[in-house]
Amino acid sequence: MKPLILCLLLIAGFTAQAQQLESFMDPNGKFGYKDEAGKVVIAPKYEIANSFKEGLAAVRLNYKFGFIDPTGKTVIDFKYDEAYYFSEGLAAVMLNDKFGFIDKKGNFVIEPKYEAAYPFREDAAVIMLNRKFGHIDKTGNIIIAPEFDYAANFSEGLAVVRKNEKYGFIDKTGKMVIETRFEDAGDFSEGLAGVKQNRKYGYIDKTGEIVIEPEYSSAGKFSDGLASVELNGKYGFIDKTGKVVIPIQYELTGDFKNGRATVILNDQEINIDKTGKEIK
Repeated sequence: MKPLILCLLLIAGFTAQAQQLESFMDPNGKFGYKDEAGKVVIAPKYEIANSFKEGLAAVRLNYKFGFIDPTGKTVIDFKYDEAYYFSEGLAAVMLNDKFGFIDKKGNFVIEPKYEAAYPFREDAAVIMLNRKFGHIDKTGNIIIAPEFDYAANFSEGLAVVRKNEKYGFIDKTGKMVIETRFEDAGDFSEGLAGVKQNRKYGYIDKTGEIVIEPEYSSAGKFSDGLASVELNGKYGFIDKTGKVVIPIQYELTGDFKNGRATVILNDQEINIDKTGKEIK
């Protein structure tokens, strides 16, 4: 799916069975998993090793995807051409050039018939039919007809859609609650969504009113009350009033979570708190 701002991929891992695992690549280009201490838990043998979600990870072996558990045991056989992570109990996979959804036993719950399909969120998933995007529920019923040039997952009850090169938002009935008038748009988070207007990014509320004027080169989602914004090639953080609360001085920024964010300053990766102070 299309993001408003490239997320900082500094720490890739997952929590499973009370341990933190992280994928790594060996000198031969094969992937495995290590724990937090750096101990190899799953030997490197995979061509692709994705993060664990809901206790399983999609990995590729001999050009086919399957799913493993945190011990490395194969739980779902290697037979898919593509596979996404599990979300809300289901995973989108591609078989014979069509996407469907399987459960954690590998059974198809929604038969493969879509040109594209993406993980469930808020009980709905984005699918593509006849080169148009819409949404289905967990039984495979179409809840939003595939009529859009682009559609995102629902977030806080609304989903970004695009028609005629403009972005807006629909609700789960398919009603266009914020008209397609923006050049770009991101998911709602903490009641606000980043949008692009006149080549600059700002934020709107759920009525479509602009609450933070478009003046930034990019705009991230709000998390812990703050959002990362870009200006003149540097990043900082604003609050929901639009006030810059952490100076725009970083080369890259991640989202705040539990009061801390990872940033890069002068080519150094550091963690900061919500005042911008470095956490040692």
